Amino acid sequence: MSENATVTGGAATIVVWGAPIIGERTIYYKACDATGCGAEKTASIAAVTPIPVPSYGDPLRRITSAHFALPNITAEMPNALTALGTPIMIFWGIIYIAFLVGLWLRTRTVRMSLMIMFLTAPFMISPTAGLYLGIPTALAYVMLQLAGAMLAGVVYVFTKK
Repeated sequence: MSENATVTGGAATIVVWGAPIIGERTIYYKACDATGCGAEKTASIAAVTPIPVPSYGDPLRRITSAHFALPNITAEMPNALTALGTPIMIFWGIIYIAFLVGLWLRTRTVRMSLMIMFLTAPFMISPTAGLYLGIPTALAYVMLQLAGAMLAGVVYVFTKK
């Protein structure tokens, strides 16, 4: 059932109320007025393009469905960033540098940061072990230069005393 429609040039636009119209189907209808109903007609409904469902919140949904289990949080944090197009290497690099800078600010010495850097750098650099990041050669070279500068500073402090 629909409201009355005015036919213009052999066509009329009507709004159909009731059950949803499903794509790739044929609808059968009859036009009726006060004098009676016309012959049965058909209308083909084109295929419906579904609305894309974003996957932006998937990592958070997986974390909450696992009741905030720590292994799920650590596994899903990088997924949340890489879904946005951020390389995982940048995520772990920021965490790593923030940790080392925090250590340096707390102790006001580079000795602890240097030891931690020497112990953890292989997990950051290697493409076949640790975090499997495979840091590019140029970045690994910068990390080695930074470690060398820190080591030189520690040696200087010990020889100064």
